[in-house]
Amino acid sequence: DLSAEPLLRAHLLELPPTGHVLLVVLHHAAADGASLPVFQRDLAVAYGARRTGRAPDWAPPAISYADHAVWLRRWLTESGTLTRQLAHWRARLAGAPAFLTLPTDRPRTAERHRPAARLAVDLPPARARGLEALARAEGTTLFATVLAGVAAWLGRLAGQDEVVIGVPVANRNRPELDPLVAFCVNTLALRLAPGTAASAAALTAAARDAVLDGLAHQDVPFELLVEELAVTRTLEHTPVFQVMLAWRSAEMLAGLDLPGLAATPLDVTTGDAKFELTLLLNPSAEGGISGELEYDAGLFDAATLTVWLQALVTLLDAMATAPDRPLRTAPLLPADAWPALLARGSAPPALPDGGETVPSLFAARVARDPAATALVEDGIRLDYATLDARAADIARRLRAAGLRPEQRVGIALPRSAALAAALLGTLRAGGVYLPLDPDYPLHRLAFMLADSGAAWLVTDRATRDRLGAAGLALPPALLLDADPPPSAGTPDPRDGPLPDQLAFLIYTSGSTGTPKGVANTHAGLVNRLVWQARALPYAAGEIACAGTSPNFVDGVTELLAPLLAGVPVVIADRDQGRDAAALAALVAAAGITRLTLVPSLLEPLIDHAEALAGLRICVCSGEALPRPLADRFAAALPQARLWNFYGASEANGDSAAAPVIAGADSVPIGRPVAGTTLLVLDAGLMPVPPGVAGELWIAGTGLARGYLGQPGQ
Repeated sequence: DLSAEPLLRAHLLELPPTGHVLLVVLHHAAADGASLPVFQRDLAVAYGARRTGRAPDWAPPAISYADHAVWLRRWLTESGTLTRQLAHWRARLAGAPAFLTLPTDRPRTAERHRPAARLAVDLPPARARGLEALARAEGTTLFATVLAGVAAWLGRLAGQDEVVIGVPVANRNRPELDPLVAFCVNTLALRLAPGTAASAAALTAAARDAVLDGLAHQDVPFELLVEELAVTRTLEHTPVFQVMLAWRSAEMLAGLDLPGLAATPLDVTTGDAKFELTLLLNPSAEGGISGELEYDAGLFDAATLTVWLQALVTLLDAMATAPDRPLRTAPLLPADAWPALLARGSAPPALPDGGETVPSLFAARVARDPAATALVEDGIRLDYATLDARAADIARRLRAAGLRPEQRVGIALPRSAALAAALLGTLRAGGVYLPLDPDYPLHRLAFMLADSGAAWLVTDRATRDRLGAAGLALPPALLLDADPPPSAGTPDPRDGPLPDQLAFLIYTSGSTGTPKGVANTHAGLVNRLVWQARALPYAAGEIACAGTSPNFVDGVTELLAPLLAGVPVVIADRDQGRDAAALAALVAAAGITRLTLVPSLLEPLIDHAEALAGLRICVCSGEALPRPLADRFAAALPQARLWNFYGASEANGDSAAAPVIAGADSVPIGRPVAGTTLLVLDAGLMPVPPGVAGELWIAGTGLARGYLGQPGQ
């Protein structure tokens, strides 16, 4: 009852035969952490006196808390101290991040009830000694050094260069306040920039300065500071900071010493979590650092924070052992955790020997069943033998014209059987396939031709004349609708390219700058194609569709994957590749069983579900797949399986894949494809703990050699 004294409740619970529990509840308005040792000493004096029949011999305090509060308010206002310190804090916190973007296991909500849970923290003496040595070197305290480590830890977890941490200060800067049971504590909002600190030593020095600066301006009540800062208030998180670091003295943890009794503190949860995270630390009796992490159990799981605490210990170790090391490269995970992380993010290559190329695989497919249907264009079927003959003719003509291995060959043709033959023929001749979609803007085509240094152009008369009339500088052209020169023999695919030679060049969109030519090898392309055939096996009677622009890497894989597996490919024309109604009509008419398309085309395609009754596999790639769209697909097309592919041109199109699980909370990008390793790294290229945001890094067989003119790493 805040309207009546005392703001204290005490109950003695009897536990027969000899035990008791003394439960004392103190309201924070009446007592702070520094009050507890005073209260416990007074209680011990009273108990010792009463058990011998005497009244407690208490000396009255020199001042009362009420007198101190009146004096402090008058001093702050009349001396101008309040105005000066408020101005200091406004300047100190100007532009500071108002929110620490820690990744949570559950979304933040406006729910007022935030159940608290705790985990033990224990740094052994050896680790604490290393931090003490760093503190001495920087002329500061162990607390300031730990504060620097906590700031670096939070910054790395949240992906922020700057953090604001709440630090309670006793605010008992006069000896007359020491014996008071009262609320004197204040909170400092300490701002640090671990992301830009040159080293652990530099950040420790900055933490030292921040602590000293805060103590010199500790008189402004934090509640008043929040009002002055006019921060946007929300029930989802606390204002100014969301993490507190409290350093407890040995005196605060001493416990109750009652004559004739053995008293042991009981660990009692205090109900709600005050902040998202609260680190309560203190030097241990053994010379280490111990304490606990109180956290909001509505946001975090214990398993998550157990990993995070290990990351904190690892980071503090790194600071102590290499204080001059750049903090952004200090590990968050111990070395013995790395092998498991690598194993979790790696998949073995599809073909361990790595001896195949696209021409050799296609030759084997032709030999297996030359009369089987390879392509269907405008209802006309083309068998493997005919497609192979056309590809061989193009390869012969390119070689006769002087094409050398790894020279770029631009292919300016719409999606067609001619495009497929030109692609296969270019690869068979040892050239590098450069797709040039004739529907693309002319300035884009001109850039790709010039930047790639294309030695040859495979096209037809109409496309060549249109490009030439537009002023494009064209290399020598091989016209597929012109009479070929006299035969000079057909190149044997066994004399074709080597696996480590370039197969095709795909240009990025240029959304992050100038478009770059991604140089992909035969080994990487074959790895990607063989993986897909194994991960999504083709059933008897299946029919695939090629509807993606050849300028996208999916245009390469969606054509070659079924061709190499012996599955007929129906070629969609320009309108069918873009219009959902036209594509649905094609699927129904041609009996297509699998599609590859972007989610933005899948969305309207589902409106034509009756035409998609024969669809068996649908692969989404190129864009994020929204959960509502996946659910809509499952409801409209229950007979079909939806896959989510994730990747980039730099990795032969796809690096990860997963079947979409109906009813799941999200659509994950999946597991790494064959021959690929995926790691999530932070800005310092160090692995992050599971659940922590970072950038996805890709390595392995499927990775491109690099950008044109820029060797890969």
